[in-house]
Amino acid sequence: MSLRRLTSLVMLFSFIIMSFSGIVLFLVPWGDIADWINWRFLGLNKLQYEKLHVAFMVVFVAFGIIHIYLNWKSILNYLKNKKGKISFKKSELIVSLGIITLFFIGSIYTFQPFKSYFDFEVRIKSIWLKGMESQPPYSHAEESSLKVLCKKTSIDLTKALEALKKEGIRVDSIDESLKEIALHNNTTPAEIHAIIKPFKEGSNKGAKQ
Repeated sequence: MSLRRLTSLVMLFSFIIMSFSGIVLFLVPWGDIADWINWRFLGLNKLQYEKLHVAFMVVFVAFGIIHIYLNWKSILNYLKNKKGKISFKKSELIVSLGIITLFFIGSIYTFQPFKSYFDFEVRIKSIWLKGMESQPPYSHAEESSLKVLCKKTSIDLTKALEALKKEGIRVDSIDESLKEIALHNNTTPAEIHAIIKPFKEGSNKGAKQ
């Protein structure tokens, strides 16, 4: 088995998976929204794509080091001038360092055209908020128990339980998180919240029930 071929193939497949997961993470809604609507793509959630991206980044870096080791002489030749001496004036080196520096500084200070790129990402992620029946009342509300969420958002717990039962949502315990209740009932935390949201204390619907 050739180590050089193995290294090249592993780097190729790692690059493909890293690129794919990176594009998915670019398009996926923000973390709390992704959990709120139980977002999935090809059966995987946002956290799983993040783990994939990080795991294959490690693989890519590890085999990248091996790749550099195997091709060290060729890399040094890229830096040599016609006399065979190392020269830091080679156009390829200057241009490559210029590109890396531009993207590094541009990503940190977000000047144009980097600003437009990151603004576009925000617009893409904001699309997920449109048309949502229920947005999370606070960050990672899906991790809160039904009891805690109702208390924090001034929702009448008794009426909320009645409404959920009427909609066929089984609640084994008020100490279960919205995420757990949603999982047991094949729905999302957003849909559960949409059912109980009208029963805020003092609301017209809550007063009539």
